[in-house]
Amino acid sequence: MDRPWLKHVAEGNPKSIEIPNISLVELFRQSAEEYADHTAVTFFDKTYSYRELEEAIIHFTKKLAGIGIRKNDRVAIMLPNCPQYPISFYAALSCGATIVQLNPMFQPAELLHILDDSETKALIILDRLMPLFDSIKDQTSVQHILAVCLDGDAAESAPIGGMPRLTMDPKEDVAVIQYTGGTTGLPKGAMLTHRNIVANTLQSAATSEVTTKKGKEKVLTISPLFHVYGMTSGMSVTFYNGGNMILVPKFDVGQVVELIEKEKPTAFPGVPTMYIALLDYHRSRKFDLSCLESCSSGSAPLPLEVLDRFNAISGTTMAEGYGLSEASPVTHRNPVRSLQKVAASAFRCRIPIRGLSISRPGKRPCRSAK
Repeated sequence: MDRPWLKHVAEGNPKSIEIPNISLVELFRQSAEEYADHTAVTFFDKTYSYRELEEAIIHFTKKLAGIGIRKNDRVAIMLPNCPQYPISFYAALSCGATIVQLNPMFQPAELLHILDDSETKALIILDRLMPLFDSIKDQTSVQHILAVCLDGDAAESAPIGGMPRLTMDPKEDVAVIQYTGGTTGLPKGAMLTHRNIVANTLQSAATSEVTTKKGKEKVLTISPLFHVYGMTSGMSVTFYNGGNMILVPKFDVGQVVELIEKEKPTAFPGVPTMYIALLDYHRSRKFDLSCLESCSSGSAPLPLEVLDRFNAISGTTMAEGYGLSEASPVTHRNPVRSLQKVAASAFRCRIPIRGLSISRPGKRPCRSAK
């Protein structure tokens, strides 16, 4: 079967991949074992090695088990980008629970809808957001509230249980319910299995394998982890590659520039507004972006002039992507080398990620590769 896009795959990137039938928890544990002493997370002046992060996840898993979190329970996370996010995320998954992603900027009605629709059992929430939840808690079925202080642990007084013993079916067990607004009505939850996200993690990693140095990447993670793009491209891909996830809770262009100059990140999965802000700042205060070896853009179309200028001052070739929450999320990306946008008409030279089926009505589906 003809696959004309394969000729645009960068030399050194795989043209096919195999997706292992494992859970997100097992995917992380593999990296924690292989890169135990490497830095996994940087949050301002605090760092976690993979070993330390895994220990924190195990500790919090026991706390969740101690309050009665079991397989298929819904655990909502309402946190900004911070170390407690991946700790809570993988701990809940280790209990067999399903993550419900929540935007810390939600208003009471938005929060109530998702908590009610998802039948959330436990809520992990930033302590300063408790007044927001208190205003609606009597209308919810939430049984456990675990407040997180960014300077400490979540649920300090929670009882400690044992590590859960459970069997997961990656193809069937739902790892994340990602609410998406779409175009009409109230947000609806996209149910993403462990295999969905594991597959998209490996597929996304494969699109930039030629520019990736496993165990050495420093990934500037400003895109929120509660968003499907940040969850996969920021967190899951970074951990899969044994990288250092540099967490930024809020985008402030001046602070981000200082962080770039201090930490020298090698990769940046951003969104167009971030790239535009960095370019605007660069006009008034020059700064060095040569540390960046790969950049990607998602969540919205990237203007051609922004792509061209950012590539010019950084020396990278930005890979713009397309996807949707239901796909975990990436379905297409520009090649990391060769073709990109070629005209002001915003033509996009995206190629499908490995393992994607493409079809037209009445035509036989064509798979990009395994």
